[in-house]
Amino acid sequence: MSRKVLITFLGTGGVRNEDSRNYRKAIYFKDDFESETPFISAALIDYLNIDYVLMFGTLKSMWEAVYLHYKDEINIDQDFTYALFSSCENAKYSDLLSNEYITHLENKLGGNWNLNLIHYGISENEIQTNFEIFTKALNVLKHGDQIYLDITHSFRSLPLFATTAIDFINTVSNKDLQVNGIYYGMLEASAEFGNKAPIVELNYISELQKWIKGSYAFTKYGASDLLESLLRTDNKTIADKLNDFTDMLSMNFIHEVDSKLAVIKSLSKEFEKMSGPSALIIPQIFKQFIIYFRQAKKLSEYQFLLSKWHYKNSNFALSYLCLVEAIVTFVCEKECITYLGEDNHNMAKKYIINNLKYTSVKEIFSPANKIRTSVTHLTGNKNIGAKQSIISLDKFIKDFEKIIF
Repeated sequence: MSRKVLITFLGTGGVRNEDSRNYRKAIYFKDDFESETPFISAALIDYLNIDYVLMFGTLKSMWEAVYLHYKDEINIDQDFTYALFSSCENAKYSDLLSNEYITHLENKLGGNWNLNLIHYGISENEIQTNFEIFTKALNVLKHGDQIYLDITHSFRSLPLFATTAIDFINTVSNKDLQVNGIYYGMLEASAEFGNKAPIVELNYISELQKWIKGSYAFTKYGASDLLESLLRTDNKTIADKLNDFTDMLSMNFIHEVDSKLAVIKSLSKEFEKMSGPSALIIPQIFKQFIIYFRQAKKLSEYQFLLSKWHYKNSNFALSYLCLVEAIVTFVCEKECITYLGEDNHNMAKKYIINNLKYTSVKEIFSPANKIRTSVTHLTGNKNIGAKQSIISLDKFIKDFEKIIF
């Protein structure tokens, strides 16, 4: 069963007593929920029914206030409170991230609490170390855990690293973590809400990150899975069209490009129905493809542009396949030979090999076709290396582009 996990940050507080510090008490509210507390984390624990808390703070953070607030008052150890307060109060910026009292505090709070010391994050080295601390701490998360992030307190840079660390853990692990909410207690707006602080939900940030990642994966590598899954909740029609288009590209069904692009051009009314990140990203992606293939008028040109697209997306084997086919089709078009049929293909290849007017084409076709054959038929030709083949592919594409356009 998945847990609800709150990730929160601890500052130094604004209210000071002789042996402890605290945040100013406020009434936090969200919809019909209200909670009067100095800790918005306490309000969120109640509002969200949190099972597990990951808390991050510096050596000078008010850890003693955490103890006083979350520990049963009957069992409060005043000596421990003062020792914890003194150790944090006297800590220096340059001290090592170690405090035995905070370790004891975690034990006193129980197994549902995980406390972590972090640097201020002033230097690049501290920022890198903080990120490592975040990722290590997040390893306690279990498959399917629901993550809620509180970004109200402490240095503003820290929640940014926490969201990045969560995304990193989710990408490199198989834990399938879900960031279900990002919250901010807007104390500065209390006066406008009857001295109550609204709990603002910032889920749009998390959603936008997913769209950015999906957009990057598609435009860089042609991977559309994430974009399609995000789109299905917003516009199933466009999600289906994106799936059709990427299937056509990945299968090299170049004869379908014209019809698919025509469908994309007809989706302008569907684009108008979109909202949020999808409205900003999806129309632009489709527009890029329309512009990209706009200069193609013949089949060979479509094939060549698809070869370039696969090359840019690191699909080198498919790029070689498309390039060789583009060369053969180019000659068929020049010689008025029907492209379809193995005999016609062989006839075009004979023109390339034997006709002097195709000498420059032959210089590209012969080595490119040799590599294409090795890749397609898995012959494992020891004379053909992967790295050199990729370097050569770049040159083949550039050289043939001067011929075909």
